[in-house]
Amino acid sequence: MTEIDSYKYWLAQIDGRSEGTKELYILYFQKFLEYVELTPDELIELQRKAMEGNGDPRENHVVESKVRAWLAEMKRVKSPATCRSMLSAVRSFFELNLHPLRMLRSDTPQGESVGSRIPEKEEVIRIADAGKWKYRALVMFLKDSGLRMSDVVRVRWEDKVDMGGGFWNFNIMTRKRQVQACAFVGPETTRLLDQFKTKTGRIFHTTGRNIVKQMSKTIKRTGIEGVTAHGLRKYFVTSMESVRVPEQYYLHMMGKKSSVYSEKRRSELFRAYRKAYPELSIYAAKQQTEELEKLKKELLELRAMLNELAKKG
Repeated sequence: MTEIDSYKYWLAQIDGRSEGTKELYILYFQKFLEYVELTPDELIELQRKAMEGNGDPRENHVVESKVRAWLAEMKRVKSPATCRSMLSAVRSFFELNLHPLRMLRSDTPQGESVGSRIPEKEEVIRIADAGKWKYRALVMFLKDSGLRMSDVVRVRWEDKVDMGGGFWNFNIMTRKRQVQACAFVGPETTRLLDQFKTKTGRIFHTTGRNIVKQMSKTIKRTGIEGVTAHGLRKYFVTSMESVRVPEQYYLHMMGKKSSVYSEKRRSELFRAYRKAYPELSIYAAKQQTEELEKLKKELLELRAMLNELAKKG
């Protein structure tokens, strides 16, 4: 009888899942293996013996006990949502190898993740200004496009369509949902991207995981609390909603499922995006305030001059 490599068998079975989910499952399962210090085949053998075992049923849940102990450890540093994903990854390994875990409903991590709040414009400016100019371009791209970080790092110069007026369009297939995104970026982003020396291949040579890591470090340095890189995606949605862009429009821009899939609608999506851009812009309000303060100062100076002339006259 040929022995089956349980890990390779599992990888073959999850091959149909999205690339993002597959990567996470592999990552989480590897963390579990490091914790228990056992190989995949050793785990399956333990579970096989447990499922065939007689006697006291409490002695036949060795693997389940290891999973519970691992989850208890993870709960100290991970959100409930992440812990649920970690459990799903480990559970899938045993289920697809036909040696399912016998977990209780109460074993599933409970609770809601706090998540990130929507950053204010001033906070987005602080985050953008905290890094080098290439990093600032990345922050601008995230807030302008509303794309996931895992998709932004896959955008290529060859995907660019110049819409005029400092606006660019990128049509890409999203990694997580395999949905066509009709994304746009505006002048605050394109002015920075124009400074890039290389205009071929991927625009940002990094990974989605690295973006999260670097963004976390930068935001921490700014002292801003409750905001993560994902908050820029929320900022995009709020900006679109505030100027009443139809939901199916901005969902299609972000690469989420919507009823607007025709390439012929790009011009219509762009009109809506361009109309909303003043709300997306983080410097427009600042520039308006500075210009207003300058005008006030000039007005006061003019009044002072008129008063002086009146006294002399």
